[in-house]
Amino acid sequence: MKHKDKHTDALILPSGEGRVYNCGNMTAIFKADENETNEKYSISEW
Repeated sequence: MKHKDKHTDALILPSGEGRVYNCGNMTAIFKADENETNEKYSISEW
């Protein structure tokens, strides 16, 4: 996910929004990582 915003800007995504990966009977939704966090951490919803 590429954003024009600076790394210090807030990124607010509702439940279910982000990059979705189906993992069998689980689903991972990545909210922020790499570009959004300057490659420091990631935030995901499982």
